[in-house]
Amino acid sequence: MVGFLLAATVGVTAQQNHAGNGEIPYRTDMVKSAVTSIHCDGVNKIESDKWYQLVIKHGMEQGEEGVAPLGSATTVLTMERDYSTGALHLEAKKIEDAALTHSLWKIKFDEDAVSGHNYTFINKETGYELTFDHTRAVELVAADAAAAVRNTEATILDGCNDMWTWYSNDDNGDTRFDNHLVYSYYHRTQRVMAMALNANNEVVLVSAPQSLAKVDASGLQNIISFQPVIAGAKVLSAAEINSMIDADASYKSFPPAAGNNASNLAGKLAKFKFNVDMTSNPLAVSDYVAEDTQVAALSRDNYSNAEGSNVITAGQSSVYAGYGILFRKNLTTDKYLHVSMTYHEGATTSNYNGLKLEDATYANTAEINATNARFHFKVTYYPTNDSLVIEPLNASMPNKSLLPADITANLAALAALTPAQYLNTINAGVAYGTAAPAVANCLSNKAAGVPVALAAMNFATPGNQSQVLTVSVPYGINADEAKFMAIAKEGYNCSASSHALGTAGYPGNPAYVTFNCDNHNGDGTGAVEYNADMKMKVTFDNAYKPLVRTTKENGVYLIRLSTANPDANDVTLTQKRADGSYIVADMGGHLVYDVLEADQDFKRMPATQWVIEQLGCDVDKDNADPTYNKTPRVKITNREYETVVGFEGQLYDAGNGKYYIINHEYANGMTTSGTVHATTPAANNVFSCGDTIYFEKVETPNTAGYSVIASDVLAENVYALQHYNANVNNLFLGISATDNYIKGIPGDPTYYELHLIEGAQDYGYTSAKAGATQLSRDVYAVKVKDANKIDNDHKYIALDHMHRYIVADEADIQAGKNGLTWAIFYLKENNNVDGTPYYALVNQNSVWTKTGADKKEIILNNNKTAGKMAIKQGTNESYIDQLCGTTSDVFALTSDPRPLYKSLSADAAYAEYVNNLAKSVTLSSLSGNEYLYEDSQSGILNYLAVENKSVQTKHEGLYVDYVAKSKDRMPQYLFAVAADSVKAYYYCGENAHGATHGLNPSCDHKVEYPGYVSGRFLVNLNDSIQNSINKVEAASKFQYDNYTRLAFVEAVHRGNSLYVLKAPYTLRGENAITGADADGNILIIPDYLAADQAGIVYDEVVLDGTHNNVAFSLRYVGDTEEEGFLLESNDGQFSSVGSFEGAWLRFVNGTPVLAKFFNTNGNHNTGDIIDGNGSTGVTDFGQVLNQAAILTLGTVDKVATDNETINAVSEVEVSVINGNVIVKGAEGKKVVISNVLGQILVNAVITSSEATIAVPAGVVYVKVEGEAAVPAIVK
Repeated sequence: MVGFLLAATVGVTAQQNHAGNGEIPYRTDMVKSAVTSIHCDGVNKIESDKWYQLVIKHGMEQGEEGVAPLGSATTVLTMERDYSTGALHLEAKKIEDAALTHSLWKIKFDEDAVSGHNYTFINKETGYELTFDHTRAVELVAADAAAAVRNTEATILDGCNDMWTWYSNDDNGDTRFDNHLVYSYYHRTQRVMAMALNANNEVVLVSAPQSLAKVDASGLQNIISFQPVIAGAKVLSAAEINSMIDADASYKSFPPAAGNNASNLAGKLAKFKFNVDMTSNPLAVSDYVAEDTQVAALSRDNYSNAEGSNVITAGQSSVYAGYGILFRKNLTTDKYLHVSMTYHEGATTSNYNGLKLEDATYANTAEINATNARFHFKVTYYPTNDSLVIEPLNASMPNKSLLPADITANLAALAALTPAQYLNTINAGVAYGTAAPAVANCLSNKAAGVPVALAAMNFATPGNQSQVLTVSVPYGINADEAKFMAIAKEGYNCSASSHALGTAGYPGNPAYVTFNCDNHNGDGTGAVEYNADMKMKVTFDNAYKPLVRTTKENGVYLIRLSTANPDANDVTLTQKRADGSYIVADMGGHLVYDVLEADQDFKRMPATQWVIEQLGCDVDKDNADPTYNKTPRVKITNREYETVVGFEGQLYDAGNGKYYIINHEYANGMTTSGTVHATTPAANNVFSCGDTIYFEKVETPNTAGYSVIASDVLAENVYALQHYNANVNNLFLGISATDNYIKGIPGDPTYYELHLIEGAQDYGYTSAKAGATQLSRDVYAVKVKDANKIDNDHKYIALDHMHRYIVADEADIQAGKNGLTWAIFYLKENNNVDGTPYYALVNQNSVWTKTGADKKEIILNNNKTAGKMAIKQGTNESYIDQLCGTTSDVFALTSDPRPLYKSLSADAAYAEYVNNLAKSVTLSSLSGNEYLYEDSQSGILNYLAVENKSVQTKHEGLYVDYVAKSKDRMPQYLFAVAADSVKAYYYCGENAHGATHGLNPSCDHKVEYPGYVSGRFLVNLNDSIQNSINKVEAASKFQYDNYTRLAFVEAVHRGNSLYVLKAPYTLRGENAITGADADGNILIIPDYLAADQAGIVYDEVVLDGTHNNVAFSLRYVGDTEEEGFLLESNDGQFSSVGSFEGAWLRFVNGTPVLAKFFNTNGNHNTGDIIDGNGSTGVTDFGQVLNQAAILTLGTVDKVATDNETINAVSEVEVSVINGNVIVKGAEGKKVVISNVLGQILVNAVITSSEATIAVPAGVVYVKVEGEAAVPAIVK
């Protein structure tokens, strides 16, 4: 198991940060398996509470030619851990090379109607089931599995399949289980997986289709088969006893190099557990440390059963080898456990009337005698039953019949016994009274080989179940009969160790077995027919706490640290590493420990969030095949920095909702005790296996983290940047009045425009299964607020050559004048106060490749420094700070609305004038006397014209028709005269049903058509409209002095389209597309607007909210209504919302035209270089935006009509025909006619009731005596 690391890797200090909640030490693996006997290890019933070994190949099977078959050649299945990564795999190991706990398996059998006969195999060392992920399998294309996997690495154990097909039942009657194939079906039994061995005897998972595998995997060659066997008995050394069979608290150093087993370190005590309570049992009430005797001949490596080996002599092999264990009480005493020569009081007569086991003073010495021998024991472990047998070297018993009369002589005789006369398993027991007292050693005869071991004895009165610990032969046998002898394993090839008997320094195993063995010798001497019953079971009081695999559901989480250090402000630490702190990425993408401040919200900071994704097969329980992955591995990725994978692998349960990792490839991850282990950030950018962590799920992951503001919102707002400063409440990012440097300035804020360089830029890690949606962030240049909405001052925040922030001209920044570079920012949220985010201004230091419409680079000179804006204490000057600093200067965006376009519907003064036939609006100049009207007198087109607004005329304004798909940011309107609004109506088309019923018929097969607005609509005469109004061929009709003009054309607004009528079709008169219903209502005949009439009857202009030639917007000039607005139209591909390029209404010599930006080469000028279309240098600055006509609105509570006849007063009428003005009703009155320059053209007295006066073409003003002047357009 995983544990503390040596200073050569990560340091003990780091591991102590687990504070008992995380990694536990690696257990030793010093106790190796013992050879099993093919005659004694068979199993005919599998019991789920037993520990078995799984034999792959028996050593007694036929080996290579000339090689004698040996049980020590047996190979068993083991589960091994890569102690560097923590990963598990399987190996086939020679039995003596196999760590015992690694080779032991519990086997569970499950029979059900769905999956058949299923077995699961649970390893003792790891507690993990034999589990594979079928997606890791080697796909077989031929039957020979060994050939396919020879050079393939071992398959890692994990995944979803832990059920295997093996035997058809778990009880085989009187017949022992043989070696049998192990395999598993998956993909609904269409495929088979099994196991094969590579060249290193490691297990590789293989997979084959059912067609290749055939029934019971019989079609596959060289796949592994198992046989369950009873694990061989093992005589233990002192170190192995103190480890309590490599149990918890038997520490192994890391890395696990040879010789790093350390179970016999000081402080390790063996503890024992008994299955019966005893009134006298020192092993149950005290702890003992096992020591190896200094009597070398008793070492288990020194065994021999040859003739003459019943001696204990230095340098000579001995049949008593293995009786070399002393039990010292605790660690600091000189008391050792021994078999005393005192009987338990009140013992009744029996085979062995209850000698006491007591502690007595003893010195571990090389001297051996009968008295010292009473302190020596052999301890044998039986793994399958998990039980111990403790045998004394000398349990010789005083002669009770002589006591106390001749006690001295009797005890002296016992003390004089030679090793061959000791009462133990090996020797015969000679009863008193049947031989000379000098050789008698017990009360009743015992045959040689009949076990003598610790046992429980009841000597009380009938009904009293009290027990005491003593020594005895097995109960229920005739101990003097040879047939009850135990088999000495080292005496047979099938069970002997692999070395020659008596070879010093090699782990011998002079163990005995007493259970159900076959005849070894053919003469009956090699058979055992009983199990030795000692009336108790002894086990180690040990534990094998497994590493408990666990997982975490897919999702987004915060990750916190569990540590014994409670103080986040510990000055000895370089980071905020304390109990409960968070694992986060700093602004440089490096992992650090951090604490959550009161003014932070980590659920809005993706760098603090982690995306957990489960890996491997069948993690979905409902769709498992054949079983689901209960503890899938995970990948943990930082949500902001997609390349930062904090961990990928298996999580382990530390209890109490906490987790840890055992993969020591993560030993150098992060910092643990305040110092960085790795020398490079990349190596430090993973979790540390020295940490215990826990998770807080982000239930509803949001996309907050950076400022993302819609472009239309940016265009209609300016922003102040308020510094988060506890000492100065109103510290804003301002501009030094002396040198233009950016600094914190208290008081009134400076406002900036956030100029979107790249909007909604994707970043971070996304995962659909984890619910981690795509994150995005804006990239901004920060522009100083323009003085108004139509003048561009071109002032931006930049960086000078000393990395100080300064305001500079756009062109100078682009040119790099005096070392200037662009300051391009992300706004990264770092704090949140009462719902208000505070942002760090982080440099976007990417190399720009984006180009504009003119194919030139937008940003030629952006700053490449990785950093963030900081405010220097004291001076409040700004500069670039490193991203990895522990503090950040942050700013709140305080917005000030600055809409670009007027909304009539949102203005209470004008809302009722929208889509209202009874009301209309006027558009007039803000600074002059001109207002706009339809001139229907040209005889060519009904142009948009201008007249003096101080003169009362018949002009009734314009009908306002809202474009439904236009956005609030830029509302669009159609302007019309002679408008007619019609609700939905019915029509029955010509011969559609054998008859034509016309408009609004009464027939039941009529079809409903949507309503519409018809009339003469204002359009600009750009190319998209020319064909639809092509009544004459001359291009000059669309222009005035080479400027594009505007005119009113007949059209129908239905739905989200304007249908502009083509010649010769009209709304009235000849070629009209209208008709009358039975009630006389004039309506559009729907057939004319059918799709197949496009280009014939009409041209369609789609009204989708973008710029086009028929919809207009009212663009503000300044920040107040009183500053007026521009009438914005369309200039092909160059118009866009809020742009400084496009088309606006302008007056040229009294004629309304479109002011457009172009030079002699037709290139357009942008408002800013970083808009993306370059700068070309306009040659005619009379066309710039601020030369467009500034207008204001008026209202008329009448229907919008034309001005073919203008009434000055009720008696006087003024009209025009080509080249003449006609004045009626002014007989005897003076008439003055002047042009727009004030020059008088006519000054005369009218002598008739209808006077025709010749005047030049153009706009004139007609002033009749006593009346207001009337403008008129003469053609």
